[in-house]
Amino acid sequence: MNKTYDLLKIFKFGICRGYKNEEIFDTRNDLVKIDATSDKLNLLNLALGKVDLVFTDKNVAKFHIRNNQTLVDNLKNLEFLEPEITRHKLFIAFSKKSKNFDLKVNAFNKGLKSIFKEGKIKILKKDFDDFK
Repeated sequence: MNKTYDLLKIFKFGICRGYKNEEIFDTRNDLVKIDATSDKLNLLNLALGKVDLVFTDKNVAKFHIRNNQTLVDNLKNLEFLEPEITRHKLFIAFSKKSKNFDLKVNAFNKGLKSIFKEGKIKILKKDFDDFK
């Protein structure tokens, strides 16, 4: 059993319904977990003091904070855990039943390669790096 989580029993965690967080955390039934239907709602719960900590992707959090004045006003001192507790791979899925799915897959892959090759990914990442 992970003793670190034993120390965190005093906190309320905001989680997204249906999301995989961290394996040990997800199996612990002795922690207070308040679920929401989105990362944005989790962050709003954090801003309003309904939860103490949230599990969310750093870049997703930055996006929501930038685009919601309530979050901007209330999460000025937000800190992200470094290093992150866990890192999940991201996947995109295309239904083989959808019309021209192979064209969509190829277009996505071509666009993704282009973003990396042309250095656009660095520009996109920079847009989010100015937030703590």
